[in-house]
Amino acid sequence: MPQRSVATNYTFEQQRTEINLLAADFWSQKATVDGASSTYLKHDGSNDFTGGTLAVPAAFTINSNGGAGTLTISGNLNVTGTTTTVNTATLDVTDKNITIAKGSTSDANSDGAGITIDSGTDITWNFVDANDAWVSSIGVEATTFLKGPYGQFTGSGTPATGMGVEVNAPDANTGQITSYDRGNSAYKDLRIKGSSVGIYTGTTNALEATFSSTGLVVEGEISVGTSTGGKTLTLYGADSSSFRISKSGVLAYDHIFDGSTYEIKNNNGSVGIPIVFGTKTGGGESLRIGSDGLVTIQGSSGNAAHTHLKLINTDQTSSGETGQTNDIEFSFTDNVNNSYKGAKISAYKAGDWVGNADYDAGLKFYTVDNEAAFGDAYVERLCIRGSGVIASNLSTGAVLELTRTSTNTSGLCGKLVFGNSDWDSSMASIQSYQDGANDNASLRFYTQASAAGGEQEALRITSGGCVYANNLGFGQDDRWKIRPNTSNTELAFEYSTSSTLADTNIKMFLNPDGRLNIKTVPAAVGGTMGDYGLMFQASTTPTDGQVIQGITFNPHDTQIGRARAGIAAIANANGGSHPHAGADLVMMTRFSADGHDLDVATDERLRIHSNGQLELKVPDSNPALKITPSGTNAPAAIDFNTPGTGSAILKVQNSPFVYIKNDGRTGINIDDARFGQGNGASQFYQRVPMLGVQGSIAIGNLSSTDTDQRELAFYRRAGATAGTAISTHHLGRIAWYGSSNDTSFPDKAYSIECKPNGGGWTAGANRLGSIQFHNHEREVMRLNSTGFVGVNCGDYNGLTSLDVRHHNGTAGNATVQYLFTLCAGRNSNRGLEIGTGHPSSGNQNDGAVYYNAKDTESNSYAAQHNWQLGGTTAMTLGYTAQPYLGVGTATPVYKGHFRGDSDISTANATLCIDDADNTVGSAEPILAFDGGGARQGRIMVNDTQGMYLGVGSSNKTVIQLNNKADLYVHGNHRGWATMQLGNIRYHCRQHYAPGNSVTTNSLMRVKRFWWGWGTYKITAKMHYYGGGSHESTFFLNGYGTNDSYSIIRLDESHNSGATSNYYGGTNLISITTPSNNSPGNGSCSFVDVQINIPNYTYAIIVMECMSSQYGEDPNNMGNDEYVLL
Repeated sequence: MPQRSVATNYTFEQQRTEINLLAADFWSQKATVDGASSTYLKHDGSNDFTGGTLAVPAAFTINSNGGAGTLTISGNLNVTGTTTTVNTATLDVTDKNITIAKGSTSDANSDGAGITIDSGTDITWNFVDANDAWVSSIGVEATTFLKGPYGQFTGSGTPATGMGVEVNAPDANTGQITSYDRGNSAYKDLRIKGSSVGIYTGTTNALEATFSSTGLVVEGEISVGTSTGGKTLTLYGADSSSFRISKSGVLAYDHIFDGSTYEIKNNNGSVGIPIVFGTKTGGGESLRIGSDGLVTIQGSSGNAAHTHLKLINTDQTSSGETGQTNDIEFSFTDNVNNSYKGAKISAYKAGDWVGNADYDAGLKFYTVDNEAAFGDAYVERLCIRGSGVIASNLSTGAVLELTRTSTNTSGLCGKLVFGNSDWDSSMASIQSYQDGANDNASLRFYTQASAAGGEQEALRITSGGCVYANNLGFGQDDRWKIRPNTSNTELAFEYSTSSTLADTNIKMFLNPDGRLNIKTVPAAVGGTMGDYGLMFQASTTPTDGQVIQGITFNPHDTQIGRARAGIAAIANANGGSHPHAGADLVMMTRFSADGHDLDVATDERLRIHSNGQLELKVPDSNPALKITPSGTNAPAAIDFNTPGTGSAILKVQNSPFVYIKNDGRTGINIDDARFGQGNGASQFYQRVPMLGVQGSIAIGNLSSTDTDQRELAFYRRAGATAGTAISTHHLGRIAWYGSSNDTSFPDKAYSIECKPNGGGWTAGANRLGSIQFHNHEREVMRLNSTGFVGVNCGDYNGLTSLDVRHHNGTAGNATVQYLFTLCAGRNSNRGLEIGTGHPSSGNQNDGAVYYNAKDTESNSYAAQHNWQLGGTTAMTLGYTAQPYLGVGTATPVYKGHFRGDSDISTANATLCIDDADNTVGSAEPILAFDGGGARQGRIMVNDTQGMYLGVGSSNKTVIQLNNKADLYVHGNHRGWATMQLGNIRYHCRQHYAPGNSVTTNSLMRVKRFWWGWGTYKITAKMHYYGGGSHESTFFLNGYGTNDSYSIIRLDESHNSGATSNYYGGTNLISITTPSNNSPGNGSCSFVDVQINIPNYTYAIIVMECMSSQYGEDPNNMGNDEYVLL
């Protein structure tokens, strides 16, 4: 193959040519090699060796570097000879598995496969199919351990040397484990170790016994002295002795069975040995039979119930059997060892228990009285029945005798205690105490309210028969009680259905001083007194004027009938025929040293008549009513507590002059009938307090001191407690009312009232209020504490010095509610109206402020707003009734008319759009253009980037004039920047090939009809990976009527020296095959113009285009149209 050289001073085009020639040489040589004979051994790149067989001599050696190199076979090595010999010091096999007897289809075919070690005896490790196992011709020894799920040893041969554990099968029925030293012919210790060691037998592998750290557990039987067994533990010994227990030579007990009797006998002739049964947790002692025959049973159940000895009678085997008992007998022996009955405790059952779970059982106690007529026999003395009843049986009468052995002259003699099943102390008891002499005793009764409190003495009967009690109860459930109070200072009369005593249930106290205190349940509001308090009732029907009952007060400590004060009830028939129909309550006092008692006729001072009238009777020289306050500055007050809206009336000679309503209003001399209006809802009618017929109040002041003043004061306080907040309570009101006649409702015309702002009214800052003006319907004006005046503000304070709101508030349907009208001199047809939006809905204009210049006399021709500065018009709105806004002119003729004077200053002739953002790079004043309810475009200026012209709802930038005075046309949504000059459009964009291959991009789609419109010039400029300035120009010729489209490159002289400035080849710009499919049609096809960008290069494409149509949709085109892609 010829040698090629690429000089360093070659141009890019020359280098490319040389490389292409080198490639042609390679492919030419390859064709020569590929055509050679297949018997040649050749290397041809990625192609396979075409020869089928490589023939070599009978002895063929591959010598890699004289034996010191490495021969690598990258494929599989298949050796088909009969013998393969590897003569090497080390054989390394990377594979994890070696297959022997490859191709065998069964274990029988693989029989004998294995490994043979060439030695004097040929040591083998072979697979033996008959044994289904690996067989070694010599022993197998492991330096650590042998591991497997099972091990089987079937040989009976024995080794000649060595020591260890031998596992073998001496015969066909036996497996053997032996620890043996073959060198010394001696057995060694054999240990079988594990957390537990089990011994299994039989074909079912039944567990027989387990050795563990706690001992030996036998699942089956243990036989000693025999091989047949028969019991869980079978011991065979002498004819009459089964086994014997001893320790350190000391014999204990013999267990003897002679065929009929089983005995456990102490065989130690000198010392008695107790028998102990330890059944508790940890072997604790439960039962002991001492050497003296004493039986001790120990239980440990804490506070729980525990049975120490349980006797069961199983005699009843069928229905109808009764009388079975469980007995414990106590007997005695005499001096000659004769046995006699002593006493017996017998548990008995009552009735037939078969099939009856509801059974009864009891306990009976028997004694023997040799002097009784029954002789030496048991006699029932005491029975505890199943119901818990204790019955005593004695012919002379049942006796429970409690006797104290002490001879002291005082102290407890006996005690009978009562409790329940879960008590921890007695709940009640009866106790007998010796009092002084031997013959004197008291009986005391104790009860317990709670275990914590213990028993308390409730009743005592002394030796003299006197009964003492802390509490005496009467009635079926002891609800009536007489007892001392808890402090033991008064005698109390208590009523309660509870067994627990409580002072809160006491109804009456009697103290040692003789004072009586009665507690009653308050009567219901508006209820009767018949069932409450202390009642005095006449025993016979009284006569009219007769004293029924009374209470008198006698200051004399020794004389009776000397009462000097009293309260009495006097029968009063009120002119009727039934004296018991009513009663007067009379209070009497007397000041006299005589011995006479009170007399109603002379000593009556105060009478409350049965009709409720209060009557005072005092001597002429004393005032009828005297009120003396207890405090130094306390007022003397009379409280008239009138129900509902009733009035307190002050009369003179039974004529009412002063009316005081329960809300504090006072009327003087208003009993005149002229106030008798018929409308009950009226605030002006007869006897309603309003200060007199004329309604005049005069406050005079003739003082010459300038600091002296008189005032009409309204004082308000929320309650008696100091600091109580008065919130927004009314402080006082002055109102004006009017009425045309006495039957119509007097309407309020206006009122002025004061209301606080709220708070505690405890500090100067909180003592603030507002003056409110109300008409007949609502509040119309408010002067708040800060001096702000609010007109028609409702319940709100004015927001500013003057706050005016529409009188309808949220009512009505008017869109605009005007609040002010400014009119100069002429009339209300011309002027300025100021209002707000209707605030009742959520529309965005609800809160708008409206300024309306009106001129209804001349069709609003002069209705305009004019803002002036120093008397000169600065801004005008509404000139000639048109919605024109003029700044700097009083006669605007445009929607926005701005007039300046550049002679004054540049700023005077400028419309400025300012952005308050002062951050560098963020100041962007914007002039936006909207139409049809959507954004159509905008002009934005950035303080560092220049001016932007954007179009569309997204404000996409299309033209930018930067701060360097450069004009930049941005690309459209397909990446093309377009500028049109006359009928010619210039389109520009960039494409590039990112990798080591040619990249094709579509530029435009063209559809040109026969003799149709259009001229298309495409220039591609390379600006990366070229090392120079390269460009090529192409033209699109032809049309789609006869599919004659073609691309022609402009041939120009771009050579400067030896370098060509063409970009790419003639195929840099290409077209697709003309197509009549949509958007083409039968009369005209279309093509796509493409650029094929060489590897790694960037291209700037500039297209000069003209056609009758310039479209946007490449799928819908006319016959003479192009669309950018």
